[in-house]
Amino acid sequence: MTPTATTACLKGAQLDFDASLPSFQRFRWTRPSSLAVSVWVVCQHPLTNELLNSTIPYMDACICLYHDHSPVSCLRVRKAMSLLAPLTDALWLMSTTVPSSRLAHKSKIKKFYDTNGFERTVLRGTLRENIEQLINVDLKILKHI
Repeated sequence: MTPTATTACLKGAQLDFDASLPSFQRFRWTRPSSLAVSVWVVCQHPLTNELLNSTIPYMDACICLYHDHSPVSCLRVRKAMSLLAPLTDALWLMSTTVPSSRLAHKSKIKKFYDTNGFERTVLRGTLRENIEQLINVDLKILKHI
């Protein structure tokens, strides 16, 4: 997504993303339970793309956010997936329709697969619901280890 569209999407989740600079920005995710979560947000930029190799392996999960009705965003998600897939297997796609697009079209995102050949899940809820879902997946895995 474009930095301005990312800012508009994150504003609905009470995250004040500053799209003026190509940088990694960290937010504290407030939850009802005592578990604290850090959310790192970054937009595609040649500078941040070079820094992914040294940061993504330390993240628990990575969400690739794209606008489902924006042709440019649907094209850019392919580049993002090609950059992120070799770095982590905890990669999730998240589609959004916020902000509303002037020239809406039907999404043309094809299926993406992980290294084991399983189809990657596309998250379609709100940002808050999706992050809670990812936290619950990690907590269920930790219970069985």
